[in-house]
Amino acid sequence: MEQPIVLSIVTEWSGASHILDTYMKELAVEFDEVKFYRAPARQNEQLFERWPIEVFPYTLILKEGKKIGEMRGLMSKKKIKSKLEAIIHEAA
Repeated sequence: MEQPIVLSIVTEWSGASHILDTYMKELAVEFDEVKFYRAPARQNEQLFERWPIEVFPYTLILKEGKKIGEMRGLMSKKKIKSKLEAIIHEAA
């Protein structure tokens, strides 16, 4: 079974994207059953064709190529962790 993937789509000009980067690096240590990736929006414009990205940062949670969750904008690290736990355990 494929590991869940957390894909954060970020911009260089967004302070919230930089904060999210820090949170995701910390959460990657806690969630060893999940793969975390960062995709700069400017270099990955093809993502806009597949998902309606309207705000940055935008985080997709994927499993076996399908979207199982999303987060729009920046949330507290505690809220992100709680949401990841709920989504990932529900999809297990």
